[in-house]
Amino acid sequence: SKGRRSKTMANKTTVGELLGDQQVISMPADATAFDAAQAMAAHHIGAIPVVHERELIGIFTERDLVNRVVATGKRPEDVLLRDAMTVGPMTITRSQSLSDAMNMMASHEYRHLPVLNDDPELLRMGAEWISPLIEDLGAVQID
Repeated sequence: SKGRRSKTMANKTTVGELLGDQQVISMPADATAFDAAQAMAAHHIGAIPVVHERELIGIFTERDLVNRVVATGKRPEDVLLRDAMTVGPMTITRSQSLSDAMNMMASHEYRHLPVLNDDPELLRMGAEWISPLIEDLGAVQID
């Protein structure tokens, strides 16, 4: 059946195979929420990894922009990402299965999941080695 085939494909397909070599978009912790919002709009993404000294320290999402900046009456130009981001986001590696990513996102109700390379040296290197976020992965149709 089609449902069973899709599930098998999700178990065999890795996150890295799905993403390929997409461009990495990240921002420093001292960038403003306005800078991040402009970058998200320009690149048609809903979240940006936040880095400090080349290490992933957080993620800034559309939800963070709404709930931690706009809804509190702050101006996006005046808010630094370090003060509005989600700290220490859960991550996944490129070699993990698409099924692992989907399960992680569903069980934690995440819409965005930073993807890291598998080489521990590269993990410590940080931003340059963070793959783009998988967005709305649950909506991906696998045939």
